[in-house]
Amino acid sequence: MSKLIYIVYRKRSSEFIKRDNAKLLSIGRNILPDNIIPNPTRLIETEDSLCAIFNPVSTVKVLSSSVCLGYSPGNTWAEMSVSAGNLEGSFSIYRNDEATFEVATEMVASRTVWYYMDDEVLVTSSSQRAMVMYLGSFEFDRRVIPWMLSSGTLGPGFSYDKRFTLLAPNSLLTLNKSNWILNKQVIKIELTNSYSVKADAQTALKQVIAGTFNKFDIDNDTFVLPLSGGYDSRGILLFLKNRANLKTITWGTGDALTDRENDAYVAKQ
Repeated sequence: MSKLIYIVYRKRSSEFIKRDNAKLLSIGRNILPDNIIPNPTRLIETEDSLCAIFNPVSTVKVLSSSVCLGYSPGNTWAEMSVSAGNLEGSFSIYRNDEATFEVATEMVASRTVWYYMDDEVLVTSSSQRAMVMYLGSFEFDRRVIPWMLSSGTLGPGFSYDKRFTLLAPNSLLTLNKSNWILNKQVIKIELTNSYSVKADAQTALKQVIAGTFNKFDIDNDTFVLPLSGGYDSRGILLFLKNRANLKTITWGTGDALTDRENDAYVAKQ
């Protein structure tokens, strides 16, 4: 998966941007896996900002200096002040123009966004490690210790570095560049049941999912569908079963393909 770091400077400085060009290229070389040959880091530069996309792929959309990390069909994702609730897809969106910088997350924050701000710079990223490497320092948040020991997770909203803040689901983070004020709008998710009969809810859910996959336009000659044998990947396969040239892949030992209790056997079936 591609990763991204976006830096906005309070003062326009070609010297800072030139320095950070080299720094971000170095970060990309260090955070990417060493068991693949990644695509070259892509840099997007303006007079007051610098963005690096690590291992960029064709599904990462770039429009001028705005980036959609994930998937959002249509052409409205780059429009300023548009909240995620008005967009479809699974994404984090970084929008940038001369006056404003914005980050939008969708209702489950499937692409996590972290941010850090001081008097000189705003740093946002999908990678805590990239942010630590950029800042050149680390301030450990001890609150993650009991969570890591008990569950292997950081805990609700916590970062390894206590200076970093998690952007909540269904949020719009907006920086006014002229006065250097950051505003965060979090839209509360209201879940209600409008179905009196379970069968009606199931039918509606299937129709919504089918509609989503009908809009899912990718090149089947370029991408493959991994099948773990679980319900999620098999469900995706069923909704894509009529696509031409759809290719799938699974993994495991040779013996796994004949073991009825193994995911690889289920995937093959």
